[in-house]
Amino acid sequence: MTSVQFESTYTEHPVEDKVLDLLEKINRTSTPPTDKYETVEYVETKAVNVHTIQKAGKENVGRFRGVTTTSYETIERSMDKGYKDGERPACILQGEDWLLNGNHRLKWYRKNGYNWMPVDVFRPVQGVSIGDIIDEVGLLYQPTPEGTGSSYEDYKARGILFVERKKNEGFVISQELVNAWVDKFARNEIAKTRTNLKKAIFNNTTKSAWLIAGDRQQVIDELLLTKGWIVRNADYKIIREDGYLYTVDRLFEASQKVFIRDFLPRFLKDAKNGVKTRLHFYVTTTNVKDGAALKKTVQTRIAEIMDVLSDMEEFNIGNKRYRHFLELGYRQAQIVKVDGSELVKL
Repeated sequence: MTSVQFESTYTEHPVEDKVLDLLEKINRTSTPPTDKYETVEYVETKAVNVHTIQKAGKENVGRFRGVTTTSYETIERSMDKGYKDGERPACILQGEDWLLNGNHRLKWYRKNGYNWMPVDVFRPVQGVSIGDIIDEVGLLYQPTPEGTGSSYEDYKARGILFVERKKNEGFVISQELVNAWVDKFARNEIAKTRTNLKKAIFNNTTKSAWLIAGDRQQVIDELLLTKGWIVRNADYKIIREDGYLYTVDRLFEASQKVFIRDFLPRFLKDAKNGVKTRLHFYVTTTNVKDGAALKKTVQTRIAEIMDVLSDMEEFNIGNKRYRHFLELGYRQAQIVKVDGSELVKL
């Protein structure tokens, strides 16, 4: 567990035997949100085990791109100081295992070896949908400045989902309906941003697939737990016994255009030594606009490899043997409601 020096306005994060003390202090130093929201009612503040919520493959419901590096670093700077006195914790619905907000904080607790985090528990107001709750708690009231506020893409994606919900409920979609939604849930944005959102949401006719942030360590863990494969870094040296075909697992971030430069020398050297490479990918979601672009990015990287191998074979037919030393593995499940929760075969 990371050793942290706590400032006077911060409290130590909840270790096993101090969870109840922190919960008591939270409700002593800040008012429970009994009347803050229209769509939910406050039930209690409690601690949840960070390993039993927000499982792999579950989207960050208020974030189009999931937990990105930039937004996480903002939260990390605050969380490293401790739990800020007077702040309310992340929000969760009663009986659910996913967060309405607070996924950046959840990542920090997991990364730093904590088992527990505080949450405010809510139950839905009768007659409201889960989508309405997410729009209010996970979008409009994303905590700032200690958290990271909602982005243009977050509003747009949620707005498109709002339109889909209303269509399914039999509503006629009008510009006025969209305008009212934007003015309510993006009211903290400047007028120009709201105007652009109204046009973008009303004119969008395709479903916006939500993305889960690329996470190298998560892919490494999943490959080990589900396949028994250990991802090796580029400098890992394989000691090979004659007559035995080794397979080495390599993992790359697919949106980097320098991929082929980083991949090819190691691959060729391994192949020369009789070692097969099993190739896996994940994608940094800030570098792609949607699920289709994410898929295309991975396909482009694979096509680049195949083009190089084809050029080598055209130069010397003997180079065809290199194809036998490449195996396509998996990519991280990052496209919500498309990929599912397990690794996706390339």
